[in-house]
Amino acid sequence: MSGILGIVNLEENDIDRLEFKEMLDTLKHRGPDDEKAYFTENIALGYRKLATVNLIDGNQPISNEDETMRVVCDGIIFNFRSLRTELTCRGHKFKTNSDAEVVIHAYEEYGHQFLAHLNGIYSIAILDEKRRNILLARDRVGVRPLYFYFKNDILIFASEIKAIIKSNKIKKEPDYDSINDYLIFQYCLGKRTLFKNINRVLPGYYLIWNYIRGKPCELKQYWDVEYHYDLNHTEEYFIEKLRFLLEDSVKLNLMSDVPLGTYLSGGIDSSTTTCIAADLSPELKLKTFSGYYPEFEEYDETKYAKVVTGHVKGENYAIPIDYRQFVENISKIIYFMDEPQGGPGVFGQFIVAKEASKEIKVALSGEGGDEIFFGYAKSLIAYLEECINGAIMETADTSKYAVTLESIIPNLPILKMYKSKLQYFWREGLFEPQDKRYFRLNTQLCKGDPLINWELFKDFDKPFKKFSSILNSKNLSSYINKMSYYDLKFPLQAVLHVD
Repeated sequence: MSGILGIVNLEENDIDRLEFKEMLDTLKHRGPDDEKAYFTENIALGYRKLATVNLIDGNQPISNEDETMRVVCDGIIFNFRSLRTELTCRGHKFKTNSDAEVVIHAYEEYGHQFLAHLNGIYSIAILDEKRRNILLARDRVGVRPLYFYFKNDILIFASEIKAIIKSNKIKKEPDYDSINDYLIFQYCLGKRTLFKNINRVLPGYYLIWNYIRGKPCELKQYWDVEYHYDLNHTEEYFIEKLRFLLEDSVKLNLMSDVPLGTYLSGGIDSSTTTCIAADLSPELKLKTFSGYYPEFEEYDETKYAKVVTGHVKGENYAIPIDYRQFVENISKIIYFMDEPQGGPGVFGQFIVAKEASKEIKVALSGEGGDEIFFGYAKSLIAYLEECINGAIMETADTSKYAVTLESIIPNLPILKMYKSKLQYFWREGLFEPQDKRYFRLNTQLCKGDPLINWELFKDFDKPFKKFSSILNSKNLSSYINKMSYYDLKFPLQAVLHVD
C-alpha cells in the first residue's frame, strides 16, 4: 500500500505547494518510506512510498522517455515483467525496474485500452500533458482505494478522503442520501461517499478528463464480472481449475522483498491462503496472526489457527483484544477509516494489524472468499426460501441452473446460530420478488427497533431502487449469480476498505 495525490486546478495559475505538502503528509501512514512530488503550473502529482518490491529504484511520479506523461500508482502490477518485455520489443526504453514505469509505457502504447493488459491490484493516476488529459483508474475488484472531487474546473484525487478535505478548496459537507445508505446497509451504494461532492472511482472504472475550462470529466467502465454457464466439463475439472486459480493468486501476492505473513482466523478462507502460501514458499517459516477476545471464550477460534500454523510449520501470534484497546484506539480507527464501513469488525482487525506490523510488512488474508463462495448466512437463507417456494409452486425443475431444496439440506445446520435472523426475515414478505427479499437480508435496520428514529426512514423506496438496479443490472437468470454480483460490487468494497 502506498499513497497517491493530485490536483488539476484551472482556476489558478499555480499550486500552493505548502498546502499540497500538508495534504500529502496525511497519507504518510500509507507510505512512510519516501515521498516525491511533481509540479507544473496548475497541476501537481504526489506520492508516498511503502517499499515492498523494488526497494531501491522506481520512485514516483515516474515519466515516459520524453517526459510528456507521468504516473503515480498505488499497488502491484503482477505481470509487469512480461509486459515490460513486450513493450521493449515495441521500442520502449526503461530506466528503472519498477512496475509503475511499465504502466506509463503501457498507456503510451495502448492508450485507454492499457488497463486490459494489466493484471494487478492498483489505483492509478496518469498525467498526459501532450493531450491535456488526466486519467484515474482502479483495479477490477477495488482492492486499492481512489477518491476524487470535481467541481468548477478543479479535480483533486487521493488514496484517502482525508487528503482531499485538507484542501481549502473543499467545503466539508455531509451527503445525507449516502448517510441514509450507510445506516441501511453499513456502506454506500454507487460512487458517492458520506462527504458531499467527494466520490470514489468504482472498481473496474476509469475517469478521464480533458482538462480544458468547462469540460466535464467522464467515468467509463473497462471491466465487469461476467457469468457463463459451462455444461461441458466435469466436477473434477472445476476442482482442478479452482485449485490452479487459488495457487496462482497466492503466488502472485507472494511477490515481496520484505517480511511477509498471513492473517489467520482459523476459517476456511484464511487457512487455505496460509496453506498455499506455505506450500509455494517451503523455505519461509510463515508467521500467522490471529485475534481473539479473552472475555468471550465461546468465540475463540485460535485453536484452529494454531492447528493450521502447526501444519505449515509456521509461527502463530495469538493477539488478545479487549475493551481497553478499544478506548485507546477508537479515535485512530475513525481517523484512518475516513468514513465508517462494514460494521464493528474493523476494531479487531486494526489491533491485529497493529501487532502484525511489528513483525512483517506484507500480510495475505482470505478476504473475498465469502463473497465468491457464498459464505454468509444471508446467502443460504435467501436460497432456502427460494427453494421452498420452488418446491411449493412446482417450479424447482423449470430451470437447469436452480439449486434444489434437496441439494442444500446438508448445509442447513449452519443456520442454528441464526434463528433470530430467520424469524425477522420470514416475519413478512415471504415469497416476494427476489430483489425485495435480498434487500431485506442486506438491510441492517429492523423495523420497530425503539433505538431508531423512524422519521428518518419513512421512505425505503429510494435506496431499494438503487439496490434493485444493481442486483438486476446483468439480467441474470440465476438467483445465486445475482447475489454474487451484488456482493462483489458493494459488500466486498466495505470489507476491503476495512482490510
